[in-house]
Amino acid sequence: NLIFIFNFQPNKSFPDYPVHISRQGKYRIILDSDSDQNGGHQRIDTSLTYATDQDDKLTLYIPNRTCMVLAEV
Repeated sequence: NLIFIFNFQPNKSFPDYPVHISRQGKYRIILDSDSDQNGGHQRIDTSLTYATDQDDKLTLYIPNRTCMVLAEV
């Protein structure tokens, strides 16, 4: 029940990127490679909760050279 998101692009970040999932719900980031703790640049707000829309998609900011894991809340 986890969602793994990776952006291996060296220079391109993706604002408002649609991530289609198979289940409606609310999700939060539980792991963020861009956090200060992981030596990142702290570009991801992990305090937010993301809800799917009617098309079963989340809209996320995905910075370059990062990965994140989301879990349903």
